[in-house]
Amino acid sequence: MAFAGVQFADEDGGTVALVRTSWLTPRKTEVFWPPYKTQEQFNKSLKKGDLPSECWTTYKISRIFFDSDDLGKAQRKVRQLEYTSDIQTDDPENTTFPTKRPRIAPRRLYDSCSSDDDDTNNDSSTNKKQTIPRPPLLTKNSQDSVFVDSNVTSPNTQHLINVINSTQSNISSYSTPVSSRGSTPTSKESVRTSVTDDKLLSLLLFIKEQNNQILGLLKKKNISVNSVPVLQDFPVNFPLSNEEDLSVLEIYLKDNSNCDALATYFSAWGGKGLVSRVNIILKHCLSNALASNYSFYGKRTKKSFSGLLFKDVIIQAVQKGAPDSTITEIEDTIKTWLKHSPQRLKLAKKHHVQETA
Repeated sequence: MAFAGVQFADEDGGTVALVRTSWLTPRKTEVFWPPYKTQEQFNKSLKKGDLPSECWTTYKISRIFFDSDDLGKAQRKVRQLEYTSDIQTDDPENTTFPTKRPRIAPRRLYDSCSSDDDDTNNDSSTNKKQTIPRPPLLTKNSQDSVFVDSNVTSPNTQHLINVINSTQSNISSYSTPVSSRGSTPTSKESVRTSVTDDKLLSLLLFIKEQNNQILGLLKKKNISVNSVPVLQDFPVNFPLSNEEDLSVLEIYLKDNSNCDALATYFSAWGGKGLVSRVNIILKHCLSNALASNYSFYGKRTKKSFSGLLFKDVIIQAVQKGAPDSTITEIEDTIKTWLKHSPQRLKLAKKHHVQETA
């Protein structure tokens, strides 16, 4: 027999376990136990049949319940031993196990004034739910008509509170709320409405303070809606569609102040990332027909885009909006956009033919 179900001595816990018969001492009064800390390691050793070594510990056993060569049958018998020490059959089909763990009825809460006599006379009366009293009604202090969060601090907060209080008092003086049944609301309804109004006012004050903080952060980063320059006396119109307009733009960009103004103007166009910013600028500034005549380095029959001042303006504009972007990354994006210009032009012509047909 390869496996045995044993029970440890009382001083070693008195529990039941499945072991190898080779782990038992010759007199079968003790068992060698492997030094594993997890059940998975123990099951692996049990199935493999590891032999005891010097690091194994011996424990006394008080009883050997069974021997078996079938690991599955032995494990089922050990599970049965967890509920009873009586194993009368080796047939696992006749072995019965408890279907559910024993449950203990939960204790119920009863009224403290009930007695044993009352329980015997009327058992159902003690099982009734205890009525919980309603909390007292909230009262509103007329001096604190607006609830302000302690975390909201702003120089203009007190002024806003005064404005809201005056507005609220004017509204209440000119109108009387009417309930859905056509009668004036009760005191309970008015208190509930007052609490709701205070929460709304507190939320409005908190939102206003958040907006002030956001504007402060934008000012620190030198970002302002009014900082976008208005291009006055600009010599060309976007998108550029011919070489003449591009030449006029290059002459205009020889002035460094014009380059800075145009870069700032482009940076306000936005974009979620570097690629998006570059594509937006090129899409709105160059037509596909004009862009098809250019490549970044001007190989074969195409002209060079890298030598244009317009390219430097694009790099400067993208770095204003995305400071972490590098020149190489921006140039690679420009190369890709120019490379696909003929395809976009061909697709646009195809759509135009379909629309006119």
